[in-house]
Amino acid sequence: MKPEPLLNDGAAQELIRFCQTLSVDAVPGSVINNAKWCLLDSLSCALFGSRQPWARIMAEEMIAEGSKGHSSIMGRAEMLAAPAAALCNGTATHGFELDDLLDEAIVHPGAIVVPAALAAAEAVDAPGSRLLLGVIAGYEAINRVGLAIGVEPARRGHHQTALAGPLGSVIGAGMLPLGTAMETTGTARYIADLVLGGLGKFGPVATLGGIYLLAALVTQPMSNAASIVLTVPIAIDTAMGLGANHLTFTLAVVIGAATSFLTPVGHKANVLVFGPGGYKFFDYARVGALLTVFLFIATMIALPIFFPLFP
Repeated sequence: MKPEPLLNDGAAQELIRFCQTLSVDAVPGSVINNAKWCLLDSLSCALFGSRQPWARIMAEEMIAEGSKGHSSIMGRAEMLAAPAAALCNGTATHGFELDDLLDEAIVHPGAIVVPAALAAAEAVDAPGSRLLLGVIAGYEAINRVGLAIGVEPARRGHHQTALAGPLGSVIGAGMLPLGTAMETTGTARYIADLVLGGLGKFGPVATLGGIYLLAALVTQPMSNAASIVLTVPIAIDTAMGLGANHLTFTLAVVIGAATSFLTPVGHKANVLVFGPGGYKFFDYARVGALLTVFLFIATMIALPIFFPLFP
């Protein structure tokens, strides 16, 4: 499918376009070399940090959860699911303050972008070139967003990496086949057509609600980041079909994917309290359903106001 131009060009649309058009062939050799050094530096920091007490505590906790997968924990032989491995390696990378720093944006990209991209790459057996592309995209995103945020949050005591980092890690992981397969195979377009066919006749707000609920459903059995990577291509294709604002639909996915309240496996926090709290599986559904409905209504009211469907 030929990409359509984004509406109402702005900073967010420019960043989306950058990621959509990024390819290994288009990246200068010097940038590839810098990405290799960034990757090597972060892996070295993670290997050293894995020996620290806090990194060991995190790794042992994730292993105790029984999360099985194909992603490595630095300094250990065990393999975990991508989200758990990324959490362990991110903790280790930043655990001794040796990791890299983008001083103008005041962010530590290696500690958050590299663990996410590496874990996702191992999970889908991606080639090294694709991993480097994820690192490049993630670094670019976290730097741009950090610069856009400015220094005021840091002056108020907020850690800039915690503000800009999640977007960088999602974009870094999203450059890998886990997300691109949805678009290249036509799956995203197919699901978007189903959404448009079923909800399009009820208007753009109903379609936006459908995308939100799809993200909320997908996030129940998997991590928030993975559900965003899988659902954003569908949201963008749906917005293109309506001629609506891509950003509004993307934000609906991001918010919907954060509502992992209905099952004990939707988020690590849910799993951690499941056993010690003596909860049953459907306890989460009883409480989480009310919270999910409340957030859905609040989002459908507020989101089109702050981010109009047709700017």
